Amino acid sequence: MFVFLAIVLVTLSSSPRSVHGRTEGLVNVDITVSTSKLSETKDFYTKLLNFTIVKETPGFISFLPGQGVATLDFVVEGAQHACARPQLAKNFAGKGMFLTYNFGDVDAACSKFAENIKYPLAMEIKNEIWSERHCYVIDPNGIPLNLAHWNDTPAEPRGVSSMVFYYTSHDLTQIQTWYSHNLNMTVEHGVDWIGWVIKLTAANGLVEFRPFHPKNNTNNPASFIPHLLEEFDGHGLSYTFNYQTSTEVDRWCHYLKSRDLSFTRPLGKVGDNTRCAVDDPNGVLINIATPGWNEYEEEFNCVTMAKPTPKAEGRVQRACMLIVIIAFVSALLPLL
Repeated sequence: MFVFLAIVLVTLSSSPRSVHGRTEGLVNVDITVSTSKLSETKDFYTKLLNFTIVKETPGFISFLPGQGVATLDFVVEGAQHACARPQLAKNFAGKGMFLTYNFGDVDAACSKFAENIKYPLAMEIKNEIWSERHCYVIDPNGIPLNLAHWNDTPAEPRGVSSMVFYYTSHDLTQIQTWYSHNLNMTVEHGVDWIGWVIKLTAANGLVEFRPFHPKNNTNNPASFIPHLLEEFDGHGLSYTFNYQTSTEVDRWCHYLKSRDLSFTRPLGKVGDNTRCAVDDPNGVLINIATPGWNEYEEEFNCVTMAKPTPKAEGRVQRACMLIVIIAFVSALLPLL
């Protein structure tokens, strides 16, 4: 009887449980993009969009668009990230993705770009039939930003009240199934809704994720942002789903393992941070982690995995050769 109860308890603790359809224990979602223009990116988001800098190092910067909204991180692209997140070793080309920020005073936000020579409006501010007032601008990395306000949401002059991430995908059914089954994200609008977009919600509804089909031009952002017609390949981008505790990270990582997903990074602990990582169907790296992993990883994790110097490698090779010679001679001695 005791053994049976123990098995039941272990099973319950290791399986994800749905809480009102949301991803249980999820605090927020970090979106990390690799860039070769970190300085320009900093000026763009702080001076023109008033984002708050949460963390900054020589190769990493984290922005907070607004309270309760996912953070947007940028890292200097290059091979030094390959040890932790291979996708970030290649500079993101700005193709096939865009971000929507919901502003209370969208007119004031768009007006900052109306006469900006360096970052002009990619689309003038306009009203849509679906009650959205918005404009488009392009950030230094080529990422289109949809600055928007929906008439049925309260105005929040402080700035961003929500963020939506989109990228192109040719197989929406696969994406919908993967995120809803593996990460327990709520499907609020499915593939059958209007045919080119799905809406998945996580982090208590504060972050939305909407892959869309790039070839359908009906109300599709790709119809006026041409490079969204190109297929997104996952390079230069990763998500970090931040969970409250290491116990929740362990539970979700073991659940993903039970689904036979191939781990890009196995469950591990560095310092006080716990993380595992898998790739989504389009090659986006998904970190399941405790808050703070992004910053810790960029500052310390790659340093601890540095390759040995050529001098050290030479000593190892000579030692191996000596061992082989000694073994060969030892084998011949009994025959002499």
